Amino acid sequence: MLTIISNIQKNIGTLQRNDIFFLKSLIAVVKTEENINKVKIILSLKKLLERGKSLQMEIKDDKIVYSYHGVASNALLRKATVNDTLNGNTSPTAITLISIVEGMGFTMTDFSKEFDTISDTEIEIYRKITDS
Repeated sequence: MLTIISNIQKNIGTLQRNDIFFLKSLIAVVKTEENINKVKIILSLKKLLERGKSLQMEIKDDKIVYSYHGVASNALLRKATVNDTLNGNTSPTAITLISIVEGMGFTMTDFSKEFDTISDTEIEIYRKITDS
């Protein structure tokens, strides 16, 4: 502990200390951006799922079932994987994300359009709901 304090005192105001502060600040910004993107992925997938449910009501012969189980079955993924992704428990890999989107009967273009329309307000509302 004494060594740490002496190293901090020694490096305060030095180039090395400023570099350490800069790196820690940069890491915090990157983590914030990762969190925002994770929320945008979740919201985009949920919007596609809801859009699919609406389409399903209009089209009688639609083979896609818009439930977590139906999406998992179509995507050849475990239901738990779809559940964890849509509930924000995990961040999907690219392959998982593509499989879920295609399992809903949509394209990555559809997904990216939803992703790009997510507003800061929607992100804040989602965070308030999930933090409580």
